[in-house]
Amino acid sequence: MEEIDVKEFVKNYYKERKINIIIIFASLIIGIIYSFFIKEPLYRISSEIVINKDNISIEAFLRKSEIIKQVSLEVNINEEIIDNNLYTEFDKSKKVIKLVFVNENCKVVYDVINKYQNILKEKLEESFSISQFEVLNDIKVPDHYYNVNHFLDIIISIFIGILITIIYTCLRITMLGVISLKPLEKTNIKMTINKKTFDRSIKNIITTMELNNKIDNHIILLLGINNKVSNNKKLILNLACEYKKNNKSVLIVNTNNERYINEKNKKYYDIEEVNIDDSKVDSLNKEAKINLLEFNYNNMEINLNTTLMEIQELFNRFSDKYNIILIDDNDLFSNDLTLLLVKFAKLKILNINYGKASLKQVSETIRLVDNLSEIIDIGIINNDYF
Repeated sequence: MEEIDVKEFVKNYYKERKINIIIIFASLIIGIIYSFFIKEPLYRISSEIVINKDNISIEAFLRKSEIIKQVSLEVNINEEIIDNNLYTEFDKSKKVIKLVFVNENCKVVYDVINKYQNILKEKLEESFSISQFEVLNDIKVPDHYYNVNHFLDIIISIFIGILITIIYTCLRITMLGVISLKPLEKTNIKMTINKKTFDRSIKNIITTMELNNKIDNHIILLLGINNKVSNNKKLILNLACEYKKNNKSVLIVNTNNERYINEKNKKYYDIEEVNIDDSKVDSLNKEAKINLLEFNYNNMEINLNTTLMEIQELFNRFSDKYNIILIDDNDLFSNDLTLLLVKFAKLKILNINYGKASLKQVSETIRLVDNLSEIIDIGIINNDYF
C-alpha cells in the first residue's frame, strides 16, 4: 500500500464521517447480537492435583478411554462430550496434574470434574502405586459463566468497526485516485495546489494573463477532469466575475452536455444568455458584462470539418465583442472537440479534481495529461473532495 499522509487521512476520514458512523454502529449492533443471543455461555471448573512420585509419564494415561467411559456412565453424559471439552496437563517438574472441563450446564461441569479426579486417583494408585494425592483447590458448582463479558464484547465490536473505517478510508485514498500529480518532465505545466478555495488559482490565471496590462481578445480554454461535479464551472464563474470587476467583457462558452446555469444563478451572477444566430450580437460593445453561449453537442457525433467551421464562425462573431472568452470543456474525454478548441485557445488551463474517481479514470487522466502536456499553459490540481 502506498504511503498515506496523516493530514490527508484525517481529512478524508472526516469527509466520510457519515459512512464511518454507519459502519461503527453496524459493528456495534452485530457485537451486541453476538454477545447476547449467539455466543454460547459456558461454565468452567479446573482442578489441580499434586502427586508424590517422581520420574513418571502419565500424560497419555490422563485421557484414558476407560476413565472417560466410567465417568460418562456415572454422570450420565455422552463420552464424546467429555472427550471434546476436557483439558488435561501434567507438569513433571511440579508433579501437578491439571484438569479443566467446560459445559453449558454448571451441575454437569461440577459432577464431571469431581468424578474424574476421584476415578483418576484410583487408577493412578493401581497402575503407578501412587498413594498420596493433594488437591490444591476445592471445587464447587460455578455460579457464573466464564466466557461471557458483554461490556468487553461491545468494546471489541466498536474497535473492529473503527478498524474497518480506517481500512476503508485508506483504500479510498489509494484506490480512488486521491493523488497529487507531479510535474511532468519536459513540459511547461505549472502546478498550483489549491486546498480551500479557487482564489489562488484565479490569481494565478489573472497574473498569467497580465490583466492589468489590458491585454484584450484572449480566448481561455479550461479543460476539466472533475468526475461529474463541474468545478470548472465554479472556477469560470469566479474568474468571469474578477474580469468584470476590472471592467472587462466576458463570454462564457459552454461545450458540455447540460445547461450551464439556472435562472436563479443567472440573476445572481448577472449573466445574460446570447445565441450565435442572434442578430443583436453585431451590436454588442465591450462594456463590462458576462454573457453565456450554449455551444454543446449533446451525444451527437462530431464531424471534424463541419465543427471546425462552426467554431471558426463562433470566434469570428464574438472575438471582437468581448475582452475575454472562457470556454468550459469539462468533459476532457471527448477528445475530438477538445483538440478543435485547443486550436483556437490562446491560453490552455487544465483543471484536475480527482474526488471519487475510479482507477480507470485516474490512469486515463494521466495518459491525457501526458498527451496534452506540450500545449497546456497552466495546470491546477485540487486535492479536496467536492
